[in-house]
Amino acid sequence: MLNVFTLANGRLFQEEIESHAALAHVQPVWSTSTRRPRRKRAGSSSASA
Repeated sequence: MLNVFTLANGRLFQEEIESHAALAHVQPVWSTSTRRPRRKRAGSSSASA
């Protein structure tokens, strides 16, 4: 997913973009990408040895 910020009447508006086609209809001034958090695998440990 991509979050874009557009400028309208001097204000920023945030929009979530799901596809490349949807991006063609906006003029972003800033964008951020978001990732879904990874799930831990069964038996894996975050402690390092």
